Amino acid sequence: MIHNFKSGVNKLTNETLATLSLRTIEAVSNSGIEQAQTSKQFIALKQVNDNYQTLFAPRSQKLQSEQINICFAKRQGLFKSITSYTSGLLNSPDASVKQSAVEVVRILTAHGTTIAGARIAEQTIRYIRVIEMLKAENMVAHLEKLQLSERVDELDRLQREYENLYTGRGNDRISMLYPSAMRKRMVEALSLHYEETCWMAKQHDTDAWKTLIAVIEKRLSEVKTSRKSSSKTSGTESEAAQGLQSA
Repeated sequence: MIHNFKSGVNKLTNETLATLSLRTIEAVSNSGIEQAQTSKQFIALKQVNDNYQTLFAPRSQKLQSEQINICFAKRQGLFKSITSYTSGLLNSPDASVKQSAVEVVRILTAHGTTIAGARIAEQTIRYIRVIEMLKAENMVAHLEKLQLSERVDELDRLQREYENLYTGRGNDRISMLYPSAMRKRMVEALSLHYEETCWMAKQHDTDAWKTLIAVIEKRLSEVKTSRKSSSKTSGTESEAAQGLQSA
């Protein structure tokens, strides 16, 4: 048993910690020991690992941006279409239709003749306010009169979709920049699992359990060695770069 196992794990980089977790889970899964695969701390380790690995999963920022831009354009296009359609009804010979058009246009232009001219963040706020005003109880009859209920609902859906996409991108960036809380949970989960496995190995005292302990300890040794090798390589590359710059 490695007495400073937690200390060794805690010295690993975030990425190396992710690698160790995967290799530890793989070792237990391949051990063929049912008690090890169903133990409390192994199940906990897998749960923490699932969350931790998402911090390093490849994200397509380009794809996210494309989805946001598409939704942004759809929202803007639908709003313009509703405004154009309703403005045309201001000249309707039907007095009731004209009156409803007046009420709807009043809301659509409450923040200026065009929302598109505002800053992007301000546009979202204005869309939200306009949608809330259009969906107010006193506007239900007017929307029905102009057959706009479904189109306003669609505008509301696009607005919410845009918010979700934009917020999702922000949350992704936050999780990439601030993984420290999850890192602590990962270190703790690996350490508790190792301690539990060592305790269970003593209880059963079989070659299979001894082999599992040895494999887990070997995995830690491997990632530590890999990290040191990587650091040396980076140092050599840095020295070479400095040499080139001074040459």
